[in-house]
Amino acid sequence: MKFGLYDKVFVSAERGVYRVENGKVSIDSSLIKEFTPYRSLIKEEVINVAKERGIPVKSEELKKVPETGEVWFEDKQSTLEVRSNHFNKNNLATENSVYELARIAMERLGRTHDFSSFDILKTSLSATVKLKSLNKYNVAKQIVEILDPENMLEKWYVFGDSVDDKTMADVNPEKMVFFDVHGKASAGVLEKLNELFAF
Repeated sequence: MKFGLYDKVFVSAERGVYRVENGKVSIDSSLIKEFTPYRSLIKEEVINVAKERGIPVKSEELKKVPETGEVWFEDKQSTLEVRSNHFNKNNLATENSVYELARIAMERLGRTHDFSSFDILKTSLSATVKLKSLNKYNVAKQIVEILDPENMLEKWYVFGDSVDDKTMADVNPEKMVFFDVHGKASAGVLEKLNELFAF
């Protein structure tokens, strides 16, 4: 990684599935295995619902938003990320529409499958289908235990754009301040950091 930050910064990605600590990458494959049997089934149903509604959709898994404007799936293994697309000129691939696609797909599949252990989260960029046990609260708890085991830090700043993100601050409400960066993503985090630490 540029600047060698992986050796200096603790990273917890995909709700704790991937971790980088002291430059070493570890993967909790059990969390991926638990979701894998359902992932392709749910994805296929989302595609079916999109086609029924005349919403263009790309079935391959991608790392970045396709400029051709389709609803798309981000390349992640522990969740199914149904992504919006700002390149869609007909406003068919919004955060609301991708959430509806995921909700309807899960509702249909729920007639024959038990999805009581699943969540569908709406963010400013996607609908995330995941296991309830895989959440940001657990990640924040893990980070606090690793970085501040003695509970010495006076304050934590938490940034996010979804209900799931906000749960991170519930780990220690007295010390954690949540900032909603909905619609601004990384730019919103940088903007808030500039306000907080301007000299």
